Amino acid sequence: MSAKLFVLDGPACVGKTSFARRLLADESLKLRFCPRITSRPPEKDDTEYSYVSPDAFETLVRNGDFASYRVYLGGVSYGVPKKPINEILSRDEHALAIVDLGTGEQIKESWPDAVTIFLISPAEEIEQRLNSKFNNPTKVAEKLQNAINSYSFAPYYDYVVPNRQGRADLAYTRIRDIISSYQ
Repeated sequence: MSAKLFVLDGPACVGKTSFARRLLADESLKLRFCPRITSRPPEKDDTEYSYVSPDAFETLVRNGDFASYRVYLGGVSYGVPKKPINEILSRDEHALAIVDLGTGEQIKESWPDAVTIFLISPAEEIEQRLNSKFNNPTKVAEKLQNAINSYSFAPYYDYVVPNRQGRADLAYTRIRDIISSYQ
C-alpha cells in the first residue's frame, strides 16, 4: 500500500498528544510525526511545536504553507505545515499529524485520501482534565466551550473514537486498529 497521512483531531485534553506518542513509539506502524507551528509562547515540557511570532505565522498563512491552521480569539494560532507532510509521504512513509480543532477538513483539500480521526470525551471529563492542566478558570471555560462546540465537526471525519475516563487503552487500540487497517 502507498504511504498514508493519518490525522488526529479533537478538543483540548481529549488525548491527541498522548495517543500520538504511543502510536509513534509503536515501530510496527512505521509512522512519522508532522511537526506543528504555533504563535503562542512555549509551555513547560512542550516539545511538539515550533514557535513563531504572530507576524511570521500570518506570513505562512498568506504563502499557503499550511495543510491546516486555526487562529483563535486573542490571536493565538496553530498550524501543520505542508512541507514536512510532503517530505514524509515522498519517502513512502506514513505521516501522523495532530491538527487543531475542526481543521481536519482542510487537510482533505490537499490530501483527499488522508484518514481523519476525531477524538471525543464527555464534557465533564474534559472539564476535569482542563482543570488539572490549567490553573486559570477563564482559560478552562473557553477551552471547555470550544470542546462542546467541536462535537458538531465529528460527522465530517472518517472515524470518531471516544476516549472515556479509564478507557484510554481501549481508545488507543481502536486508533491503532484503524491505522493498521490501511497498512
